[in-house]
Amino acid sequence: MNIAVQKWGGILLRLVFGGILIAASIDKILHPIQFSQAVENYQLVGETLSRWAAIWLPYLEIIIGILLILGIWVEASAILNLGMMLVFFVAVLQAYARGLDIHCGCFTVEGDAGVDLGKIFYNSLLVIGSGLLLMASRRSGKAFKI
Repeated sequence: MNIAVQKWGGILLRLVFGGILIAASIDKILHPIQFSQAVENYQLVGETLSRWAAIWLPYLEIIIGILLILGIWVEASAILNLGMMLVFFVAVLQAYARGLDIHCGCFTVEGDAGVDLGKIFYNSLLVIGSGLLLMASRRSGKAFKI
């Protein structure tokens, strides 16, 4: 594949995932109690761990999003991004499999899309894109920056 295509494709992935993470974090930061309830609704961990996750997760999202957009610590940010996308995918998948009637809490704490096959498909695309972002960051190294 052409090196220029790899570079600009990687940069596009960085910007897209950076934007997604920042956009996803804003409402969660503004409404921590509601987001805590959304996390708890997944029934993955107890109330205490759900609250801790609801506190630090939006800030992790915004930090990783900023790092990706700025091209700082790209490989580390891509690894963390992939890890988060995998966790989100598993959370949505298990909620769907268990028949939990919850909204995902992905971008807003209220009125967001429910957990359905469409959300599973969307999250699977995010996992694939995150994998491509990580591969691009490892292949391109410093040339991956703007």
